[in-house]
Amino acid sequence: MLFLDIKLQDCSGIDLAKEILSQGLKPYIIFTTAYGEYALEAFRLSAVDYLLKPFSQEDISRAIDKVFERKSNTQ
Repeated sequence: MLFLDIKLQDCSGIDLAKEILSQGLKPYIIFTTAYGEYALEAFRLSAVDYLLKPFSQEDISRAIDKVFERKSNTQ
């Protein structure tokens, strides 16, 4: 499970996700960001969820539940 922000110090979270996926890795990615305009691109990269700041503990819990649900569906 990988939590990524859109704006990172040296690159964007979208670019980092693309790089990780291009290496054949398939983490469960949850974007946590203040930038809603990247949500469509994130979901095209198979993001599990896209949480807009400020988000609550309940939002995080639901996103983590989605990861476990997706994981159980692929086994």
